[in-house]
Amino acid sequence: TDKGNYETESVSITITRSECDHTHTEIRNQREATCKEKGYTGDTYCKDCGEKLAAGTTIEKKPHKVGTPATCVSKAVCSVCSETFGEVDATNHVHTTVKNRKEATCTQTGYAGDTYCTDCDKLLSTGKELAALGHDYKATVTKQPTTTEEGVRTYTCTRCNSSYTESIAKLPEEQHTHNYTGSITKEAT
Repeated sequence: TDKGNYETESVSITITRSECDHTHTEIRNQREATCKEKGYTGDTYCKDCGEKLAAGTTIEKKPHKVGTPATCVSKAVCSVCSETFGEVDATNHVHTTVKNRKEATCTQTGYAGDTYCTDCDKLLSTGKELAALGHDYKATVTKQPTTTEEGVRTYTCTRCNSSYTESIAKLPEEQHTHNYTGSITKEAT
C-alpha cells in the first residue's frame, strides 16, 4: 500500500478518574414543607467523599388545615400553625340566642322568639306564634250530695288554677243500702 503519503503521529491521552465512584449517597438539608414555610427536597452528597452531586429543589408551602372554621366575625384558624387565614364567613353564625320569646298560657298565645347571632347581632330566623294551651281541668268533689242538699264538683286548671264549679244532684230519698251477711250451705250429692 501507499506508505509514503502518510505521517505517523502518536498521541497520548490521559484519563483522570476520581478515586470515588459515588455509589453511597445521602440527602442533606432536606426540609418538609409546612403551611408556614417552603420545603426543600435536599441536596445529594456522596457519603464516601462528601462531594455534592446534585442540588435539591424547593417544595411549595402546604395549604393551611382548618382547625376552627371561619365565622361571621373571624377568619379560620389553622390546626397546624394556629395562624388565622382566609376570609370571614358571613354565613357561619356559631353563637345564637333567642329574643322576644313569650310562653303561651291557657288563654293567650305565645311567641317562639327570634333567633339572633350573638356575635354580629344579625336576625337569623323569625319565630312563630305558639297556640294558647287551653285549660287542663281536674275535677274534685268538694261537697258530697245528700238527700237534702246538692253537692259541688270543682274543676281546677292544673296550669293556672282557674276554676269553676258545678252542682251534683241531691241523692234520691228512696235510695237504700242493704248489707247482707251470711252463708249458704249445701250438702254434697
